[in-house]
Amino acid sequence: AMSRHPVTPSTDISVVDNEEAAIVADICRDVTAISCISWDSLANETGKDETLCVVLDYLSGQINDPRLCTEYSKYLGHFYVHDGVIMYHDRVVVPKSLRKIALANLHGAHQGVSTMESRASKIMFWPGITEDIRRKRSACAECNANAPSQVSLPSYPAATRPDTLQGLLLPSAARSLNVVVVE
Repeated sequence: AMSRHPVTPSTDISVVDNEEAAIVADICRDVTAISCISWDSLANETGKDETLCVVLDYLSGQINDPRLCTEYSKYLGHFYVHDGVIMYHDRVVVPKSLRKIALANLHGAHQGVSTMESRASKIMFWPGITEDIRRKRSACAECNANAPSQVSLPSYPAATRPDTLQGLLLPSAARSLNVVVVE
């Protein structure tokens, strides 16, 4: 088709075009890195996970000793099985073999720990998931470079007498110090 605004081909690529190409390449890389965990995959990997097989046996009544379920024993009252997948309330229990993919998907848009935990709390579970999320975020070089975590302020001892003043110097954006005094 003929354009009403023909453009002559040019070999000159502008800086903006280069930046746009780099952004598109980054998006394509991130999209291909995201993997979907299908229900069939969850069920299949649950059946291969030795510990989850013991949990399945307990839930089906084949074994009676909850201590055999190791790290899952304190959650047994909240588990049920749906189409071969163990559910914790309304969240899927992710087998060990799929946790790396699950964490990568949670961190796909480079969210912080609280956002990742919030998303996970709605859809997935395994014992120790919170610590795994924190490790995933702290190991992300891109996040550490672009959005370093907030540094905690040092704690100071409480006043020992009612008439004692406690002071704290806080740096401000204007290169001055703010003094906070608590009586």
